[in-house]
Order: sequence, then C-alpha cells, then structure tokens
Amino acid sequence: MVSPPPMLPTEGDVVVVGGGLAGLSAAWYLSAAGRQVTVLEKGARLGGKAGSEDVLDAEGNRAYRSDHGYHLFPEWYLNVKDLMGAIGLDYDAITVPGEKFISSFGTTTQSTTGDKADGGYGSAALWLSFLSSVLQLIVADDDELRPLSVAEFLEKRNGKGDFVAAARLRHESLLLKALANHAESMSALSVARMYRRWVIPASNILKPSWSALRGPLQTYFIDPLEKALLEVGVVIEKGVAVAGLETDADGITALRLSSNDHGDRRLETPGPVVLAIPPDALGLILGGDPPEILSDLIDVSRLRMAVMSAVDVHYSDQVKTPGDHFSIPESQQDLTAYDITRNWDPEELPRTVKDGDRVVRTILQVIATEPDGLELLTDPDVELKDRVLSEVERLDTVPIDRDASVIHVNQDAQLFMNDKGVDGRRPQVNHERAKNLYLAGDYCQSSIDVASMEAAVATGRIAATAVLTGRTVDTAPAVTRGIRIAEKVSRFIPRSWGLLRRVLR
Repeated sequence: MVSPPPMLPTEGDVVVVGGGLAGLSAAWYLSAAGRQVTVLEKGARLGGKAGSEDVLDAEGNRAYRSDHGYHLFPEWYLNVKDLMGAIGLDYDAITVPGEKFISSFGTTTQSTTGDKADGGYGSAALWLSFLSSVLQLIVADDDELRPLSVAEFLEKRNGKGDFVAAARLRHESLLLKALANHAESMSALSVARMYRRWVIPASNILKPSWSALRGPLQTYFIDPLEKALLEVGVVIEKGVAVAGLETDADGITALRLSSNDHGDRRLETPGPVVLAIPPDALGLILGGDPPEILSDLIDVSRLRMAVMSAVDVHYSDQVKTPGDHFSIPESQQDLTAYDITRNWDPEELPRTVKDGDRVVRTILQVIATEPDGLELLTDPDVELKDRVLSEVERLDTVPIDRDASVIHVNQDAQLFMNDKGVDGRRPQVNHERAKNLYLAGDYCQSSIDVASMEAAVATGRIAATAVLTGRTVDTAPAVTRGIRIAEKVSRFIPRSWGLLRRVLR
C-alpha cells in the first residue's frame, strides 16, 4: 500500500529543510512564537549526527541503539540545556556528571599521536605548558587569532623552542580527539572561543566539566524533541528531500521536492525557508549553476568537512575500564573511549547469555578521527573497524567480540572543519540577498564557533529569531569574567619555563 503524499506547507508557513539538531531547534523556537512550521527531512529518522541507529539481534529485533559518537555534553552547552528544559526534559535526571575540568583535561595526556605519552617532557611539565598556552589563546585578541592556526599562534607568541614543542604536542592530541583537526590547520580563533567557555569563569574548574546521557541520544533527546514538536503542531515529513531551489530577484519562490514514495513535486511561494543542512548537502541542492542571488553559497558548500567515526566495541565479558571517558594509551589515531555500560540505564543495553543468565558485557564507544579523509581505505567499514579494534585489544586480556562490534563511519554526516582563515567564508544565519532565506548549522557564524551540538542548537535558535524579528541575536554572550587573571598567568609560565621544567622533572 502506498502511503498518502506528505502534507505540504501552505503559503506563509515556515519551511525548515533538515531534521538535525539545528533544524529541530529552529522549528521549536518558531513554533513557540506562534508560527506554523513544516520540517522536511530526507532520511527515515531525525537527529542527524546527533541521532542513533538501531542495532538488531539475531532474531531481527532491536538489541540497543548505537550513537554516532556525539555523546558528551560540556557544561557550556547552555543552549542545549535551554532546549531540553523547554521541551520538559530534566537535564540533571537524564544525565550523569563526568569528570572535573582538571582531571578531564589532565588525564588525556596519557595518549598522544603514537609517541611516548609525555613526549619526553614529563607529564607535569607537559600539563603546565598546555595550561599556559590555553590561557594565551583565551586572552588573545580575536583579530590576532583570526588568520592563524593554533600551531602558528603558539610560535608567534613563544618562538620555536621547547615550550612550544611541549604545548603543541598536547594541543595536537586534544584537537584530534575533540574536533578531528590538526594543530597546524585548526583555527586559533575557534579554539580560543572554545577554551574561553571551558575555563572562564574559573568556578568551572571546581565542578564536573561535562555530563553524559543515561542512554542513547535518540531515546533521551531526539525522540522527546520530536514528540514535543508534534504536540505543538509542527508538521514533520520524513523521506522528503529538497532537490532544488527556484528564485526571483527577492528570494526563494519555490522548492523542488523529491521522495521515493511520491516522486518529484514542486512547492510554490513558500514563506521563510530555513536551510538546516550541511555544506555538502547545500552544494547538491544548488547544483552546478545556481541562481545569481544564491551564488555566494557555492563557496559555503565547499567548506571542508571530515569524518569522525565511532565504533561500539563489544567485549566478551565485563572489563574494568580506567573510567567512563578515557584515552587509549599510545593510540596511533588518538582514540578516545566512553564506557556506556557504566552510565547507561540497564534497559538500554544489550544482554548476552552467560551460564544461563542474561548479563551485560562491557561496551566501549570509541571515537576515531579521520581529518584527512578515507581515500586510502578500500572498504572503510571493514578496514577502519579492524584498525580500531586492533588498538583497543591492547587494553585488556578479555577478548573482543568482533562480530558484535558496530561501526559508524559517518561519511554521510561529516564534521565541519574549523580551519584557519575560514571565518570569513562561514555564512551568517540570515542570507544577505535572498530575503526569505535563512541558514542554520554549526558551520554558520556564531560565538559558539566550534562544530558541536551546542553550535547546531544555537544557530537554529538564532535563525528562528531572525525569521521572527529580522535581527540576528546571538544566544551565547561573550565570556569575559576571569580574563585578567588568565592573562597574568599566561605571561608568567612561558617566561619561567626553563626553571619550572627543571623543578617538575
């Protein structure tokens, strides 16, 4: 039986293209202000990179839901928390607190890009050089940071000596783990903005720096968000893709739609359109010869993206892991792991039969960054999975169940790369020439800056405000408290580096 055609928006409705966090955030805040909203999502589920996939058991039933790898919620995810509260979720009830800032950032020195864990500098000296360089980034002027990579900024401030080598070693490892990028290419401005939210105000150091959900993202965030949107009258149509845009001198006049069930159709004269889709998808919609009014978006569609893969590593038994979130020692790929069996509610975890009982085995969600692409791999699903499992096997003598382990290469949901100098190519949320066109996504300009769930929600919220008021209002005010103290410390450590390193050794 063929399902009926999706309900199409009427004239004056707001159309949100893309059912990821940015699009869903825009839809919620628009609907809360009384607008009629239709969300068009080309896939079978909502959430985008923040979603989860069903993993089936031998009988074809869902064993559990596996996240794409985006599982931590830093304390500076204020827009995410606001959205959760708005749809009726109790953040403290559905999350588990993680480590404090000092241990969260400090313990990851156990893993570097395959070299000795501390690079020969000593762990205390490595940590101190990193802390000082973080503070240098925090207090630097944005105009100084904007054209530079992290590595270039460190050399400009401190030369090419031992201090910079130690600090860079630590930054390289952290940036690969967190943002899938290298110190020599990652924007110093983006990293500085991220550190400002981690470190300032200093009270963040005294409390957990992040939390994690008690289960998969789809169950604990995306499904409740979808339910809340439907309850307030938002129309959500899945399996409907936008194949093209039609324009006149003022803006968008029609959307060309495509779906497997109903073929190609045309939606005429829509009201405001929010494109909450990644740059590569934007390029597909624009095609090779976009209308003049949208020609600037071609450059946006070419923003660099990279793969951040996730592998759910299933052990054959329970394993005592170093913590709920930790680095894989001496990893060639700077792997980080999250032990979901520590924090997820038991009913969210798959069980296996052991001695007649159904028990939970240890499952690690391991993140593997691929900032330079997967071009050298013939079969990424098999080869990348094998590479990750081979590294993780060194952690414990308990065998890994390779057949049960699950990989998400995420080639269709890649991560925006905050490269140096890219700031000027990132689009504003409201399009300058097409009066009814708005953009949302973590690649858009906002004070959050780095690719993250927080930036996705924030830009969706900013887009909604722009539709409603015509003004672009950032929902994450600049961080200023504690900057003066950070500036003094950032100057003292490099000047005293030689003495401090000898004392710490």
